[in-house]
Amino acid sequence: MPYAVLSDAGLVQRIEPTLEAAVDGAEEDGALDVVIDAAAEERQHNPPQGRGALKQLRMPDGPVLAIPESALSLDLTEAWRRIQALMPPFEQTGRTGIQRTFDPARSRATLVKSFFGQNAKLLKDKGSAENIDVQGLNLTPFWMFSEAPDPAGIAAESHLPNMCAGSSAACRHSCLVFSGQNYAADWSIFAKFQKTRILFGDPEAFGRILYQACLRHMASSAKSDFLPAVRLNVLSDVPWELVFPSLFDAVPGLQFYDYTKVPGREPPPNYDLTFSNSGGNLRLVEKHLAASGRVAVVAHVPEWRSGSPISKRENESDESYGARRDEAAKRLWSDRLPKTCTVGGIRYPVIDGDVNDVRFMDPTPAIIALRWKNPGGQAAAQAKGALQLSQDTKFVVEIEDFCGLMIGAVTPSDQPDTTIQTIFSVDPLVVGAQENPRRWATRRAGYDQARAQRLARGIT
Repeated sequence: MPYAVLSDAGLVQRIEPTLEAAVDGAEEDGALDVVIDAAAEERQHNPPQGRGALKQLRMPDGPVLAIPESALSLDLTEAWRRIQALMPPFEQTGRTGIQRTFDPARSRATLVKSFFGQNAKLLKDKGSAENIDVQGLNLTPFWMFSEAPDPAGIAAESHLPNMCAGSSAACRHSCLVFSGQNYAADWSIFAKFQKTRILFGDPEAFGRILYQACLRHMASSAKSDFLPAVRLNVLSDVPWELVFPSLFDAVPGLQFYDYTKVPGREPPPNYDLTFSNSGGNLRLVEKHLAASGRVAVVAHVPEWRSGSPISKRENESDESYGARRDEAAKRLWSDRLPKTCTVGGIRYPVIDGDVNDVRFMDPTPAIIALRWKNPGGQAAAQAKGALQLSQDTKFVVEIEDFCGLMIGAVTPSDQPDTTIQTIFSVDPLVVGAQENPRRWATRRAGYDQARAQRLARGIT
């Protein structure tokens, strides 16, 4: 497979046939650091179908996850009290030294309000979808906490199952849970863990609060004359149509949607699914398109075909330059995208997936192209110890040619420091050639040893 060398703006500078040639080429281009991104390393990856994914959602020696229809009629106060016992308050001392206490279950109303949230992906420019109010359910993704002790000593004897049955190693290593606010504050990870633990600890009570959160969201959107929408899997990949089928019948006027890497799912009419390339399921992507489905791919834009990124102005601040550079890169990306791609003799429209996140507005079948965002410059400065991800860093990414698009595994825009290992990863940090310590491989990062020790003692 070929490898692409990406600039700090996320544009392709060159393509080489081998990994070594790509790294050497990046250094020839003046890179002070070369980072090898986790890429499509599972070419024969065949994730389980919908019911196969459901079978993985079980605690050791426990039943398969299921939320009964009785959750819809469960007394709301009873559900809140049952969840209170599973969601105790916790404290955290931030990097500024300010101590905060988090207690999302302190009241019934607070618990319902805290179930949904928004992140950068849901809040991005919506274009033609600006009248849509999107809320999302954030749970812990893939194997997070499955092989590491639960934080704060809560239920230390138990581990959570795989929440992303269709994930490959590539997308697990580049999961968005390691980016942005998730990396900046331990409480964000812990809040996701609490909700996930409740899902398995008391599915009926969880379902009642989830249902109430949907009703609250619909009422709030109606006051603003917005169309309500919910992403049930912001970070996870749970087949909700099998776990909680009665929810979709209970709120037929609410639009649900998700990305998924689990093939063969059969969602109800108000649950829209976009199949995603994981870096190892290209044959499934082609099959899904042929069945009139919608697929999302991460595409890479050649710099030499789109123009050069902007230069920094004299005496310009890094923040101002970063904003201009990102805007310029977005324009170059839009200009470069083809209008259509032909797969298997059939021509499909190509949609710019960075305009908004509301995929149910897109036609089917279609290819949704998402821009690879290089975590350099301003994004790198947000993470402690990530100074090596500067404008002089080049990323080497494994790519495939898909109907004229260069695509690879999903990588987040705000990937944190690549030289420290997350305590949640089961894979060790892989460093490149020993004779050149500047070469790093992104076998996931995000939490240094000090934070690991703090989590072991409890959230502080």
